[in-house]
Amino acid sequence: MPRIITRIIIDIAILLCLIHGWGFVALPLGIVGALVFPFYIELILAGVMYDALFGFTAGQGFAGYLGTIISTVFIFIVIIIKKIMR
Repeated sequence: MPRIITRIIIDIAILLCLIHGWGFVALPLGIVGALVFPFYIELILAGVMYDALFGFTAGQGFAGYLGTIISTVFIFIVIIIKKIMR
Protein backbone atom coordinates (compact mmCIF):
# COMPACT_ATOMS: atom_id res chain seq x y z
CA MET A 1 0.00 0.00 0.00
CA PRO A 2 1.45 3.40 -0.86
CA ARG A 3 2.64 5.48 2.08
CA ILE A 4 0.26 8.36 1.33
CA ILE A 5 -2.78 6.09 1.55
CA THR A 6 -1.54 4.68 4.86
CA ARG A 7 -1.04 8.22 6.17
CA ILE A 8 -4.55 9.23 5.11
CA ILE A 9 -6.04 6.13 6.78
CA ILE A 10 -4.24 6.93 10.05
CA ASP A 11 -5.42 10.56 9.82
CA ILE A 12 -9.04 9.50 9.30
CA ALA A 13 -8.78 7.07 12.22
CA ILE A 14 -7.42 9.86 14.45
CA LEU A 15 -10.19 12.19 13.31
CA LEU A 16 -12.89 9.63 14.10
CA CYS A 17 -11.34 8.89 17.50
CA LEU A 18 -11.27 12.56 18.40
CA ILE A 19 -14.83 13.21 17.28
CA HIS A 20 -16.01 10.40 19.53
CA GLY A 21 -13.86 11.60 22.44
CA TRP A 22 -11.35 8.75 22.39
CA GLY A 23 -8.21 10.78 22.94
CA PHE A 24 -6.53 7.81 24.59
CA VAL A 25 -6.84 5.91 21.27
CA ALA A 26 -5.93 8.86 19.04
CA LEU A 27 -2.65 9.58 20.87
CA PRO A 28 -1.04 6.16 20.21
CA LEU A 29 -2.19 6.34 16.58
CA GLY A 30 -0.55 9.74 16.31
CA ILE A 31 2.66 8.51 17.91
CA VAL A 32 2.81 5.60 15.46
CA GLY A 33 2.22 8.02 12.60
CA ALA A 34 4.97 10.31 13.88
CA LEU A 35 7.39 7.39 14.12
CA VAL A 36 6.64 6.12 10.63
CA PHE A 37 6.18 9.33 8.61
CA PRO A 38 8.39 12.41 8.39
CA PHE A 39 6.91 15.81 9.30
CA TYR A 40 3.82 14.33 10.93
CA ILE A 41 2.29 17.52 12.27
CA GLU A 42 -1.16 15.96 12.26
CA LEU A 43 -0.51 14.97 15.88
CA ILE A 44 -0.30 18.63 16.92
CA LEU A 45 -3.38 19.45 14.84
CA ALA A 46 -5.21 16.60 16.58
CA GLY A 47 -4.28 18.10 19.97
CA VAL A 48 -5.64 21.48 18.94
CA MET A 49 -8.79 19.83 17.61
CA TYR A 50 -9.26 17.88 20.85
CA ASP A 51 -8.96 21.09 22.84
CA ALA A 52 -11.36 22.87 20.50
CA LEU A 53 -13.94 20.15 21.00
CA PHE A 54 -13.53 19.37 24.69
CA GLY A 55 -11.40 22.15 26.19
CA PHE A 56 -10.98 25.88 25.67
CA THR A 57 -13.86 26.72 28.00
CA ALA A 58 -13.81 29.59 30.42
CA GLY A 59 -12.55 28.73 33.88
CA GLN A 60 -10.51 25.68 32.91
CA GLY A 61 -7.25 27.57 32.74
CA PHE A 62 -4.28 25.26 32.10
CA ALA A 63 -6.48 22.16 31.72
CA GLY A 64 -8.14 23.62 28.63
CA TYR A 65 -4.88 23.33 26.70
CA LEU A 66 -3.78 19.82 27.76
CA GLY A 67 -4.46 18.22 24.37
CA THR A 68 -2.23 20.72 22.59
CA ILE A 69 0.50 20.52 25.22
CA ILE A 70 0.55 16.71 25.35
CA SER A 71 0.58 16.34 21.57
CA THR A 72 3.39 18.89 21.21
CA VAL A 73 5.47 17.18 23.90
CA PHE A 74 4.98 13.78 22.29
CA ILE A 75 5.91 15.03 18.82
CA PHE A 76 9.16 16.48 20.20
CA ILE A 77 9.91 13.24 22.07
CA VAL A 78 9.39 11.27 18.85
CA ILE A 79 11.64 13.66 16.91
CA ILE A 80 14.40 13.25 19.50
CA ILE A 81 14.02 9.46 19.51
CA LYS A 82 14.15 9.36 15.72
CA LYS A 83 17.37 11.40 15.70
CA ILE A 84 18.98 9.14 18.31
CA MET A 85 17.91 5.94 16.56
CA ARG A 86 19.15 6.95 13.11
